[in-house]
Amino acid sequence: MNNGVNQFGTVSILLGDGHGGFLAPVSYSVGGSTPVWPVVADFNGDGNADVAVSVTTTNSVAVLLGNGDGTFGPAVNYGVGSSPQGITMADVNQDGKPDVISADECGDDPNCRDGTVSVLLGKGDGSFEPRLTFAEGLFPLSVAVSDFNRDGKADLVIANPCGTDVTCVSPGGVGIMLGNGDGTFQPVVNYPCTGFATARVDVGNFNGDIGEDVVALNVQGSDITVLLGRGDGTLYPGFDYITGLTPISAVIGQFNHDGAPDLAVADQNSSEVSVLLNTAQADLGPAAAAHIFSSERLHLFSPPKFR
Repeated sequence: MNNGVNQFGTVSILLGDGHGGFLAPVSYSVGGSTPVWPVVADFNGDGNADVAVSVTTTNSVAVLLGNGDGTFGPAVNYGVGSSPQGITMADVNQDGKPDVISADECGDDPNCRDGTVSVLLGKGDGSFEPRLTFAEGLFPLSVAVSDFNRDGKADLVIANPCGTDVTCVSPGGVGIMLGNGDGTFQPVVNYPCTGFATARVDVGNFNGDIGEDVVALNVQGSDITVLLGRGDGTLYPGFDYITGLTPISAVIGQFNHDGAPDLAVADQNSSEVSVLLNTAQADLGPAAAAHIFSSERLHLFSPPKFR
């Protein structure tokens, strides 16, 4: 994402050279100066990768269809709520076509107090229906998809930096919106996190039970919150794990080859990656979140490089 002030922002594509390096970037306009969040999918069913990008200055999601040779067509913008941030892709109405979900920080409120989630249902030809709008709460910043109640329908989890506190002096939180399977969602249910400014969420099954779990990144500090799922669409209270400064992104993977999902967290302001190894045991019960990851993080220091 190439953000610009008083100029058009772009998205750059760097094609791999097959030797661990990349060719020179090729940039594409997205019709606004602040592209924020990309997602990749095949939106028109031609077998080529396409790109969707949230664009805050135009309150839209820009869709660039791939030509299959590493190049992309011009962006087509679809309206969402005000100040869209994180987006994701899923088939939320079970028609076999990928849809786009957007966390709209300010929603349709000029005072930016009532954020929304917008759903753009895909037509299967690379175009989208007008947005479906769902009230979400204060300042939604990112969204992820899973099936939290095991009904085969896509559900949403959303990061809320202020939780439900309009003064924004309390810890952040996450909201769960259960899907109806037709592209619509039930009202949000909120769960508090253990740190401030919850800005990112991801989903995994960390303890191997029937419920999908949530990891929330609290960027105004040095911690993340792990909230285990009950399997019925609700979450247990979260447990806090220490990371480096300003955890901004997380990746779930098996880093020590023991079969259990671990976490790697990018810590923006300490220029490091925190690795939390999974030490979970089966059937730990409701307090399991306190025992999922080792309390001693591995931290990999990566000093910035300038050229």
